[in-house]
Amino acid sequence: MSAGIAAQVAAEVADATVARLIAAGWGPGGGAAPVPPHRILLEAPRALPPQQTVVRVVTEPQAGGWFGYNLPPGQAQAAAQPMVAPPPAPPAVSPEAHATATAGYAAIRAGDLKQGVGLLKAAEAMDPKAPQADTWRADVAQLTKRWSGGGYVLTREGAGGGDALAASPVLGGGQAGVALGYRLNPLGKQRVSIIGRLSVASAPQGGLDGETTEAALGLRWEPSRKIPVAIDVERRIALGTYSRNAWAGRISGGAQRETEVRGARLKLEGYAEGGVVEGFTRTPDLYVGAQARGGTPLLTLGDTRIDAGVGLWGGAQRNYGVAASRLDIGPSSRVWTGPWPFYAQIDWRQKVAGNALPGSGPVLTVAGEF
Repeated sequence: MSAGIAAQVAAEVADATVARLIAAGWGPGGGAAPVPPHRILLEAPRALPPQQTVVRVVTEPQAGGWFGYNLPPGQAQAAAQPMVAPPPAPPAVSPEAHATATAGYAAIRAGDLKQGVGLLKAAEAMDPKAPQADTWRADVAQLTKRWSGGGYVLTREGAGGGDALAASPVLGGGQAGVALGYRLNPLGKQRVSIIGRLSVASAPQGGLDGETTEAALGLRWEPSRKIPVAIDVERRIALGTYSRNAWAGRISGGAQRETEVRGARLKLEGYAEGGVVEGFTRTPDLYVGAQARGGTPLLTLGDTRIDAGVGLWGGAQRNYGVAASRLDIGPSSRVWTGPWPFYAQIDWRQKVAGNALPGSGPVLTVAGEF
């Protein structure tokens, strides 16, 4: 450790006398001591979540001689052990910036995003060259992001035989869609977004059926950041013969978590939605859908990750006074290739209940978001 870095760290953890001895690098009256009574280490930041990323100063006790002073090594020992310069220590974050960032992450966890983002910006301004400064900037950018988007393509054998006006895609019809959102208040406790989307169903002979193309524009309200639930109200706009112009409302939510089962890492995720669509009669059309999946890492090759697990998919709807439903279960495997924000998923969906088409078979989904 260089004299300058050692003096800086020692000034924070020891009194002025110890700081001067470490900065000088000498013991009293005898020459350079190979190791001070307490060696001061600067621990490099590890790959932790942003709110846990810290630089810690650790003191490691060492066995010393009389009065904590180690005699210089003899001639023979010095000749046998060549002098090797220690690697340069990483720069330390200033205590003020570290304390400010810690308070910022605490505010974010408590749900006060405005205060948290303000404190992270202040910490970065205090010490822009801190090892954690890039993390602070990235977290601020993520929390204040306004634009978001996503897309998906779902293909299934025989999917074109389903109802082209199905309100919920989980009933089995192959589909493709894209969505774009603009968040009006990204730091608000109750966020509001403008959502636009475009969807099209699969054709019976394969490919996409342009006559089912439909657009929608609406608002999304997220009443709480702690509860992953959203409420959408939108106007559906017919762009094809078999699509419709109608008002629609939907409530949706999803969550995911990782756990361990007998030493194996398991990722659990679930999603559910329910909604109402203005019908062609006085009776509105209703729909519900849900899916759950559990997967465990199977293989990692560079930036490519593959997992394997099992999934459950279900849905029901009432369209034109006709009720349709289905429940599928089966194995599932997902592939990610970084740094792209997309994944491919292959399932075998075994139909175990319901009257909706299509029947059992493989399903390929490619989806992603940004």
